[in-house]
Amino acid sequence: MISLVMAVVLAISDFYASPVGQKSLKLLPELQGRLFNLGAAAGAEVGQEAMRRTLESLLPTERPTT
Repeated sequence: MISLVMAVVLAISDFYASPVGQKSLKLLPELQGRLFNLGAAAGAEVGQEAMRRTLESLLPTERPTT
Protein backbone atom coordinates (compact mmCIF):
# COMPACT_ATOMS: atom_id res chain seq x y z
CA MET A 1 0.00 0.00 0.00
CA ILE A 2 1.26 3.47 -0.87
CA SER A 3 1.37 6.04 1.89
CA LEU A 4 1.30 9.59 0.55
CA VAL A 5 1.85 12.75 2.51
CA MET A 6 -0.77 15.46 1.96
CA ALA A 7 1.84 17.72 0.33
CA VAL A 8 2.57 15.03 -2.28
CA VAL A 9 -1.13 14.50 -2.99
CA LEU A 10 -1.59 18.25 -3.45
CA ALA A 11 1.45 18.47 -5.75
CA ILE A 12 0.10 15.63 -7.89
CA SER A 13 -3.28 17.32 -8.00
CA ASP A 14 -1.67 20.63 -9.02
CA PHE A 15 0.26 18.87 -11.79
CA TYR A 16 -2.84 17.29 -13.30
CA ALA A 17 -4.67 20.63 -13.07
CA SER A 18 -1.87 22.32 -15.06
CA PRO A 19 -1.82 22.50 -18.89
CA VAL A 20 1.00 19.93 -19.05
CA GLY A 21 -0.90 17.61 -16.71
CA GLN A 22 -4.08 17.97 -18.76
CA LYS A 23 -2.18 17.19 -21.96
CA SER A 24 -0.58 14.13 -20.35
CA LEU A 25 -4.03 12.86 -19.33
CA LYS A 26 -5.07 13.02 -22.98
CA LEU A 27 -1.90 11.55 -24.48
CA LEU A 28 -0.90 8.84 -22.00
CA PRO A 29 -3.72 6.37 -22.77
CA GLU A 30 -2.79 6.36 -26.47
CA LEU A 31 0.91 6.07 -25.66
CA GLN A 32 0.25 3.19 -23.27
CA GLY A 33 -1.77 1.40 -25.95
CA ARG A 34 0.98 1.78 -28.51
CA LEU A 35 3.66 0.62 -26.08
CA PHE A 36 1.51 -2.36 -25.05
CA ASN A 37 1.20 -3.45 -28.68
CA LEU A 38 4.94 -3.05 -29.28
CA GLY A 39 5.71 -5.01 -26.11
CA ALA A 40 3.26 -7.77 -27.02
CA ALA A 41 4.80 -8.14 -30.48
CA ALA A 42 8.33 -8.19 -29.09
CA GLY A 43 7.34 -10.68 -26.40
CA ALA A 44 5.72 -12.99 -28.94
CA GLU A 45 8.85 -12.91 -31.08
CA VAL A 46 11.13 -13.65 -28.14
CA GLY A 47 8.81 -16.41 -26.94
CA GLN A 48 8.78 -18.10 -30.33
CA GLU A 49 12.56 -17.98 -30.55
CA ALA A 50 12.89 -19.40 -27.04
CA MET A 51 10.51 -22.23 -27.91
CA ARG A 52 12.46 -23.00 -31.10
CA ARG A 53 15.74 -23.16 -29.17
CA THR A 54 14.19 -25.31 -26.45
CA LEU A 55 12.80 -27.78 -28.97
CA GLU A 56 16.12 -27.91 -30.82
CA SER A 57 17.93 -28.77 -27.60
CA LEU A 58 15.41 -31.44 -26.62
CA LEU A 59 14.78 -33.08 -29.97
CA PRO A 60 17.80 -34.41 -31.85
CA THR A 61 17.83 -33.48 -35.51
CA GLU A 62 19.76 -36.54 -36.61
CA ARG A 63 19.14 -40.10 -35.55
CA PRO A 64 22.12 -42.35 -34.90
CA THR A 65 22.65 -45.10 -37.44
CA THR A 66 22.91 -48.66 -36.21
